[in-house]
Amino acid sequence: MLALAQAATADTASWVGPIVAISLLLIALVYLLIGIVVFIAARATSKRVAAMQETLTDLRRDLDPALKSVQRVAEDGGAMAQRLRSETDELVDVSRQLRKKLVTGADRIQERLEDMDALYEVV
Repeated sequence: MLALAQAATADTASWVGPIVAISLLLIALVYLLIGIVVFIAARATSKRVAAMQETLTDLRRDLDPALKSVQRVAEDGGAMAQRLRSETDELVDVSRQLRKKLVTGADRIQERLEDMDALYEVV
């Protein structure tokens, strides 16, 4: 009976080895396929990154003169604003001086008119 049990176990266990081998082969093939896909994706990404770097280099080369021009315009605008500020300050000073002279002149005219009025009253 022991021999019969061993024979039955040997027959049923004979299919386990090939199934495990086939399963391991399939798992290995899946990992190989995953590796190939990752390699292809990495290569495509590398090409895209290189193309983007080239585009950025071209863009920098094209934008550099424009940025320098904008910087010069900003500097010129700052200088112009400073000149305008100083001219405005000078105009305000002249306006104050002129207003002071006008007020002083009007006061003197008022005094003279009062003196003349007093003279007419006397005469």
